[in-house]
Amino acid sequence: MRRRFDEQNIFYDVHGDYPKVVRELCDKLNVVLLDLHKKSEDYIIKLGAERSKQFYLHIDSDEYKSLPNGLTDDTHLSSCGAFRICDFAADEIKLKVPQLAQYLKN
Repeated sequence: MRRRFDEQNIFYDVHGDYPKVVRELCDKLNVVLLDLHKKSEDYIIKLGAERSKQFYLHIDSDEYKSLPNGLTDDTHLSSCGAFRICDFAADEIKLKVPQLAQYLKN
């Protein structure tokens, strides 16, 4: 999920119909969908506009010499965001593909 908030700090999705089409295709083909799109959307909304920045690459200008202007990237995940998505994937596997859950580490 991309992090997008309007001027009133209301979250909005920019993926259009793509997630819906993927869900429909998975249903049609009887394929398990790990819905990380929905899980990450719910999480971003829960965190809100300010706190959700930690989930993405928001880097201050004094953090890395190679990024003298810093970086604001609301598409790519920070290490914190990557770990959270991993948690979501594990939760979805446990719920939807329990026979694989035994291979997950706690």
